Amino acid sequence: VFDTAGGGRSVLSLPLSLTPASPGRGSRAGGGGWQNLRVEESLGMVKPPEGSHAGWNSRPYVDDEPVNYLRYGCNSVDRSVAITIDDGPDPNNTPKVLDTLASLDIKATFFLVVANAAAWPDIVKRMVAEGHTVGLHTWSHKNLTQVWEDKDWDTMRTEIDEAAVTLESITGQPVRYFRPPYGAVNEGVREYLWERGLTVVMWNTGCVDWYYRDAEKEVPPIMHGISDAGAIVCMHDTQPSAVAEIEALAGILQGRLEGTSPSAAHPIASLEHCIGHDTGFGEGGPAENATDADACNCNCTEPAKEEA
Repeated sequence: VFDTAGGGRSVLSLPLSLTPASPGRGSRAGGGGWQNLRVEESLGMVKPPEGSHAGWNSRPYVDDEPVNYLRYGCNSVDRSVAITIDDGPDPNNTPKVLDTLASLDIKATFFLVVANAAAWPDIVKRMVAEGHTVGLHTWSHKNLTQVWEDKDWDTMRTEIDEAAVTLESITGQPVRYFRPPYGAVNEGVREYLWERGLTVVMWNTGCVDWYYRDAEKEVPPIMHGISDAGAIVCMHDTQPSAVAEIEALAGILQGRLEGTSPSAAHPIASLEHCIGHDTGFGEGGPAENATDADACNCNCTEPAKEEA
């Protein structure tokens, strides 16, 4: 339970040592909600029961592994661009961003810091009501690779499991997508997230607004980073330049779409469309889609290798 008037302060901790119901530890099978587990120090993956898709992940499996586990870019036929927005909600900037998205008829994905979401739940509910996707960006924006290396399992549960419970209570929807703060993931963090059925969404262009703080300087490198296959764009609604950045980016992409060079066109679409979750799942599990690097920061522009 959270005191939203007190800035999202937790006034009643959720029980983090519950013994989960079958099937398996920490299961979300059948969309029945999150159940927290006691983290083991080993990295062993928990697989679903033999001959069943029940277990950590209620999504389809390919060769007994969840598909589309870690995504860096788009794989849509129409080479679409998905706009993803991190770190909010911000009480000053996010409503303006939502107004802008509505005026442009753009559906974005918001990766929320849940401490902020608990403090301003009405903004989160507006996101859902207006058709945007809401994803998880941890409870307080901690670097999860450091948390894992410190073996701080209580913090790991707070940042992911308890945060997911809270976010679902606000949106009324299951949490499906996750973006790690700073793009930082290692093998242990990837498996922790995989076991919870989360698709980890990185980006392959953007995430420069924190540095430039000026839309005129932010948009050119974003456009440069859009590949022939499309792109997942990262930006932040905590930055005052977010509205101008969205307007400028949309203007360029729409102009190309209406122009005489179809080869340069990239329609703006939802994240689900961009990665194929609205029409079906592509093949590939964690091994195929994961990056070899232990971490990726905001300067990362190299996408992981993915099947064509």
